[in-house]
Amino acid sequence: METPAVSGAFDAVARLCAGPFEYRVHLVSKAGPKIAALTRECLAHVRCFERTGLSPANVWFVRKRPEKVGICSELGVTRFVDDRLDVLEHLRGVSHRYLFIGGLGRHEAPAAVSARIRVSRDWPDLARTIEMPLRFSGSDSTR
Repeated sequence: METPAVSGAFDAVARLCAGPFEYRVHLVSKAGPKIAALTRECLAHVRCFERTGLSPANVWFVRKRPEKVGICSELGVTRFVDDRLDVLEHLRGVSHRYLFIGGLGRHEAPAAVSARIRVSRDWPDLARTIEMPLRFSGSDSTR
């Protein structure tokens, strides 16, 4: 409950929820039952849902990181942000993948990242980057 949010995260998620993605923004995280419950409690405590427009029904937990692939496939996810490169490498069916390295703290960014994965250091930049393909394609059928 005391861990601060990464700077700009709430505003960026709110921008995506209010803009091109509306109710189709989802949070997919790896956690067991205890951590999942604590995470839901923390999201409510910091008023994440009110501040961003993210629906509590759009929060998903998996026990192992590779299981995120199944959730993404089931939801038809076209864009995915993660702070772990290994997760993004498993999500080959997701057309736009983003490695967020702005919350790494003392950890270093990976030395090599696939050209199919965009790297971002801050949430405002990440939100703009996620919206870019929409502006060029004119499509609004995104997740």
